[in-house]
Amino acid sequence: MRAGQRGVGTVVAMGSCLVLGTVALGAATLGIVVTAKIDARRMADTAALTAIELLRTQGLPFDATKQSIAEKLANQQSKYDAQYDWKIIEATDGSTVTVQTGVKLSVKGLPAVIPIGPVIVGATASGRVRQEKTTKVKRFKPALGLVLDYTGSMNRPVGSGSLPIEVLRGAVENLVDDVTDIDYGLVLFNEQALAPSITASEGTNAAIKARLGTNAQLQTCSSCGLAEAMEIFPSEDHGRYVLFVTDGAPNRRIGEANPGDRMYCPVGGNPQDSPKAETEARQKAALLRGMDATIYTLHISWRYPGCTEDKALYDARRKFLTDISGKSDSSDDDRANVYYSEVSAADADGLRDKFKKFVGSIS
Repeated sequence: MRAGQRGVGTVVAMGSCLVLGTVALGAATLGIVVTAKIDARRMADTAALTAIELLRTQGLPFDATKQSIAEKLANQQSKYDAQYDWKIIEATDGSTVTVQTGVKLSVKGLPAVIPIGPVIVGATASGRVRQEKTTKVKRFKPALGLVLDYTGSMNRPVGSGSLPIEVLRGAVENLVDDVTDIDYGLVLFNEQALAPSITASEGTNAAIKARLGTNAQLQTCSSCGLAEAMEIFPSEDHGRYVLFVTDGAPNRRIGEANPGDRMYCPVGGNPQDSPKAETEARQKAALLRGMDATIYTLHISWRYPGCTEDKALYDARRKFLTDISGKSDSSDDDRANVYYSEVSAADADGLRDKFKKFVGSIS
């Protein structure tokens, strides 16, 4: 090369280096874009598959919560920020749902050397899931059997002259009107179970209120009511509960002849108990609990003229009812045992409150 040509050679060499550098940087940028394109494809596939699984297990609509879950999983496939475009297409016959997902990534090349700005790459994915539609949805409710004492003592005036049976009827009517997310059954008993009982699947408000008009009379067979309660629950168990309400201890067993003078509180005399009748009632309660039924007990208390009652008898009555519930009674405070409670026969407001307390314990 002659002296006059040296400058030209330098310029040519520098130009070649620049071209080679540009090609190399371009190739690197192209590699980044291709990688991002692969990421976008994986993200679109992940988002679509996640959306389909959510629709399969949870159904429509494909709301913001489901979108967020799908996008969060998809974002784990790339370091780039992504924008998603969702389309949910329901078949005209409602048999399938198609999910279409679009993903766009903003990719920066090497702007410090080659200021080409961000490159947008994208990908789409789709999938389809079968859809089953139901026109009716049955909501299962717990079943509560109301087992109510309809003996003669419930029909005697107490306190201000009110009848315990009327106070009880009002409280039950208030309960079935106010608390509607329970299937109610009804058993009335005196010295036998009073037919017909109402099963939990038949217990409409009107049917229960009509049945409450039955006359309260005769003596007390607690085991009759508890045995009948076993028949009122549906075969499918969505929660079985019993509220056993009585104003005294039992004095008759199932099928027993007239027990004569073994009345719980004969007028003009002292209260008496009937151990055999109580034992039978405990046995029937145990069978109910064996059906996974939870039993609550409520004693309606009263004092009749000429009828005395001492603490020993009160404690025995309390023990009988806590035995029926199957729960231990470790405290003298009624509030410590939600499965047993007591209310005055004349206290209508108190009885309604007790019912709400029991029902509030049902889950």
